[in-house]
Amino acid sequence: MPSRYMPHVYSLRTELTLWFGGLSLIILLAAGFYVGNIATGALAAHSGELLFQRAKSATDLLETHLREREKEIALLARSPLLVNGDLGSAVIREVLEMRQQTNNEYAWIGVSGVDGRITQSTGGLLIDVQVDQRPWFQAALKGRFIGDVHEALLLAKKLENASPDQPLRFIDFAAPIKGPDGKTRGVLGAHAHWRWVTETVESVMTAGLDDSGIELLIADSRDNIIYPLAFVGTTHLPQIGADHGHYLRMRWADGEEYFTVVQDVNTGLEPGLGWRIVVRQPLHAALGPAESLRNHLWLLGVLSALMFVLIARRLSAQLSRPIEQLAAAARSVTSRNGKVDYPQAEHTRELKQLVESIRYMTDSLLQQESELLALCRWSNKWLNGLGSCRRPTLGLRSWRLRMRLPALPTGVPLMRS
Repeated sequence: MPSRYMPHVYSLRTELTLWFGGLSLIILLAAGFYVGNIATGALAAHSGELLFQRAKSATDLLETHLREREKEIALLARSPLLVNGDLGSAVIREVLEMRQQTNNEYAWIGVSGVDGRITQSTGGLLIDVQVDQRPWFQAALKGRFIGDVHEALLLAKKLENASPDQPLRFIDFAAPIKGPDGKTRGVLGAHAHWRWVTETVESVMTAGLDDSGIELLIADSRDNIIYPLAFVGTTHLPQIGADHGHYLRMRWADGEEYFTVVQDVNTGLEPGLGWRIVVRQPLHAALGPAESLRNHLWLLGVLSALMFVLIARRLSAQLSRPIEQLAAAARSVTSRNGKVDYPQAEHTRELKQLVESIRYMTDSLLQQESELLALCRWSNKWLNGLGSCRRPTLGLRSWRLRMRLPALPTGVPLMRS
């Protein structure tokens, strides 16, 4: 296809512009991608460590409170009043109620004999009720005990529920009551409010969790989520390897990926509760700032590339203008359009040499053509009507013509060699 139909497609100016612009765009986008990846990795590590610190703090605080309550019940079971006194006396009830009123974590505290019958309790609740089939009573006959969370059974209709939309749930503390002879004479048991546990772990979580998407969960020994209530029975902790580091990138049952931190709760008793504190954050929320930074870097790269294209366009125009002018001069020579204007390539040595060489070559060819034209006119005149002479060329025919001619008259210039 003739070049006149696409005057700018293959021009030097266009090619230089595209090369400079394309290379700058590739380099800047690659740099943005590299920096974005570094920022993503750094932010992922920071988010993971932040989740780990929150989970560790919540776990440590919960372990401390559980151990304090367990030791408190164990010490109370060893008090002289319970070791030597009547397990059904009103004094024991007063002592238990005083302890209940000290903090509001206990929903109920009671004493039973070895036969499992409640002899005394706070508020007089469940007195004479048999609890020998309850797990906390059976375990306390063998030693100190902390029980898993469960809904209130015997006390559901006897205690006021501060959150009517949620069922009453308790965790159990129990310890054996031994007489002076070392034999078990009864069991001291207590039901602590489940909200006390959740308030404990939530107290270490900072404000603004809704925006960051961070969630705190508690899983039991079977990996079932037992807190928050909305996840109970619907969410299961994914399988986790033994050596999982500080944080994991896990896909949960809802199909979304989370940064997840899991910490075991150690109560110091055997067997333990098997609870685990789980703190998780959606991947898109954790890496959102890094993704935003990467998008901004890519946008900056595109804008910078456009700026480089404009600069390259200007530089390529300055570089290609002498060549374009030289091409125009060559066309003028070909078409005999009068005086030929050669470009002034003063800033580029190579272009300056090229212009001078073409100028010299063109002047030499024009001079030879002028000599040949003069020779042709003289030859036509000398041959007396051999026909009009066509424009001579530097070909073999012109040379042969000259070789057949006699000596030239004085004044006719000779053709340069």
